[in-house]
Amino acid sequence: MALNKIWVFAEAEDDKVTTPTLELLTKAREIASAVEAIYAGSSAEAVATTVGDYGATKLHVIDPAGGLPGQIAAAGIAHLASEQNPDAILFAQSYDGRDALARLSAKLDRPVLTNGMSLDNGDGLTFGTAIFGGVTLATPRCWNTMSRSSRGRSSKTRQLSCQEAADSGRPRTMGRSWRSSPSC
Repeated sequence: MALNKIWVFAEAEDDKVTTPTLELLTKAREIASAVEAIYAGSSAEAVATTVGDYGATKLHVIDPAGGLPGQIAAAGIAHLASEQNPDAILFAQSYDGRDALARLSAKLDRPVLTNGMSLDNGDGLTFGTAIFGGVTLATPRCWNTMSRSSRGRSSKTRQLSCQEAADSGRPRTMGRSWRSSPSC
């Protein structure tokens, strides 16, 4: 199963792309025909140059406008993913990466595989992670990728504003009633 498109959630500190982001871009370039990056933050020009040097052909920019990067990024990525159907989205194990990943998983109703040590596209997308205190490497295979519709649709990329990203997946509060149980 060849992967057509992998997205990488790009992160930067002080306008410099983080090392884990660069490692993910390098790996994604090995296993997919197209690699694109998603960035939620300012100074997109500096980030675009670096991720381009590491193989990203496109940078999707989401403007968090002072909001929580993980929250805004997850809403924006969910919106983009519904339009463009990437085969997989890779995140670094950072605070913002885990925050965005967890929220995105809930929005897309897709599973999350974390703490990866290897990634391969031999016989389906295979993800390696250590279990039993690092003694054993488990390799779950992802048979169903992100795509739920047909390939080959043309796509247009645009920058999402903070409000558009937030509105695309705005959570709704449902009424709940809480009762305290009698003390014994």
